[in-house]
This record gives sequence, structure tokens and C-alpha cells, in this order.
Amino acid sequence: MNTEPRFPRRALLLGAVGVGASLITRAPGWPFFASGQPVTAERLIGLLTVRNRAAALGARYLHVVPKEANARVLTSLLLHSLSRRNVRLEHLSDEQLRECVRRASINDFDHERIFELEGWILALTEARLCALAAACANANLRV
Repeated sequence: MNTEPRFPRRALLLGAVGVGASLITRAPGWPFFASGQPVTAERLIGLLTVRNRAAALGARYLHVVPKEANARVLTSLLLHSLSRRNVRLEHLSDEQLRECVRRASINDFDHERIFELEGWILALTEARLCALAAACANANLRV
């Protein structure tokens, strides 16, 4: 009787497919079925659960930092802070993109890049995402 643990062929096959996918996409662990959608201002704003409240906080941020009161500027700044090595953001699902926002926010807190707006303490990434909602609402863009 053999007491060594067996490694099922199916697990080996699925592991090989996962490694192949990682090599093809150059993004370890991201699946083929990721969205492939461009990361636009509208897609970033879509990550917010309460857009009107976020836009109100964002308007306050834009009042404090008026040089960022442009949807293109904010989108560019957000994409820069969300980007990770060897990961193309457009290949991420919305859930994976939310995880990038979460990690960027933690990094902001770790480096004391924070804003206090109307009693809320926000990471710079969060504040800019709220500001993007406000800038797009002000520009009458579809949100």
C-alpha cells in the first residue's frame, strides 16, 4: 500500500494551464477571462458604491487642490498610482481593479498621503477617485 500523497492529473493539468496563461499575459495569476476593457474615467467611477456622496467629497478635494480639477488629469494620476509591475490594468476585472485601489490606498496611508475632507480621512487615491466622480459630474459626462 502506497501512503505517499498523490498529485491528481487534473490538478497538474490545471496548474500547467495557469502557468501558461501567466507566461502569455506576463501577469502571474490573472485569468484569461479578465475584462480586457480599457480603464477609463467611467470605469474607475463605476468602482464607487455611493457615487453621489463620493462626488460631494471629491468636489471638496477639488476645491483644496484645484490644479487637479480635470477628469483626464485625475484619470492619469489614478492609473499611475494603481499600476503595478507587469500588470496591464485593462486586463483586470472590476474586482481586481478594486483590489488595486485598496492596495494603493494602503500604500498612501503607509506614506502619509492622506486628506481630511468633511470629517473623513481619505487616502490620496480615494480622494482622487472621489474627485474624478465630481469632475465628471461637473463636465456632464456619463457616469
